[in-house]
Amino acid sequence: MNKNNRILIIPARSGSQRLKNKNSKIFFSKPIITYSIESALNSKLFKNIIISSNDKIIKKISLKYKKKIIYDQRPNELSKNNTPLLNVINYIFENYNCKKLYNEIWILMPCAPLINKKDLIEAAKKLKNKKAVTTVTENSIPIEWSYKIEGGFLKPIFPEKMKKNSNSFGKSYQEVGVFAGWKTEYFKKNVKSKKFNFSPYILNYFKSIDIDTQRDWDIATNVFKTNLHIS
Repeated sequence: MNKNNRILIIPARSGSQRLKNKNSKIFFSKPIITYSIESALNSKLFKNIIISSNDKIIKKISLKYKKKIIYDQRPNELSKNNTPLLNVINYIFENYNCKKLYNEIWILMPCAPLINKKDLIEAAKKLKNKKAVTTVTENSIPIEWSYKIEGGFLKPIFPEKMKKNSNSFGKSYQEVGVFAGWKTEYFKKNVKSKKFNFSPYILNYFKSIDIDTQRDWDIATNVFKTNLHIS
């Protein structure tokens, strides 16, 4: 097996609830999913790129790339709002014989116009000596200063830590899930337990926006327009 055999999944089902048709919505003159497709193609990392969808519009977009992209018609049982993304990845894993044909399996979200080929290439270098990698970003405020709302009032989750200086806390990160990759053997071994030890690929804040709402869309639009994501 070629050591660089990788397969990439772009999951793009229809029926997004918070932002209608977000995966095919026009972002600066073209469907937003095309940014993910073109970043993946330009990276030259992947032997095959699969778009998993049940959306006729996404299928039409996919077919424009002809042999460069594989369109996989997602089954109805995997196209529900509450379908775990890991189930979709595993479906592709099994149906495309990934354990035998590829040594890495990747996922890239369809609404990721702030990610470019450099991010994918650098993450691939990290995965070379790891079992799995995922995207994270650094929290700007210590999690020790977090609040919850209780009875209409703000209540500190860690009241004993509220008076400490921020310098006394270490850095903390949150997973943003823009893309991720696994060694195929590691994925197969742990997919049932859903327990993976990920190595982090750290994105700056401007690249880490997860587009689910109109507010997210507006922020991503401003970032893209002003090139804040380019470093």
